[in-house]
Amino acid sequence: LPPVEPGSHSSIPLHLATRDLRIRPFGIGYGFSSSILDWKHVVTQEPRHEMLRCPEIGNEEHLFRLCTTITRIRYPNSKNIGLVPPGHTIKIRAPVVVHNL
Repeated sequence: LPPVEPGSHSSIPLHLATRDLRIRPFGIGYGFSSSILDWKHVVTQEPRHEMLRCPEIGNEEHLFRLCTTITRIRYPNSKNIGLVPPGHTIKIRAPVVVHNL
């Protein structure tokens, strides 16, 4: 998939929506997250927060940390069909954002 620029959004193609997702920062020497972005277990509209760690390529002790928030959207109402269709919003942010005023 192409990189997602800061402040923008992107949709996951439907044929990839049921796959495990791993993320990484673009172009700064870090690999993919060591754990998957576990969106499939978010079945209520209560947001789920988690921190992902991306190891530096060549030095796994240095980590790039990313905060994620996964929110289930009420689309469609799937209580009666017994599965969790893709209908989630995933936000990825740095753990700390500093604004110099």
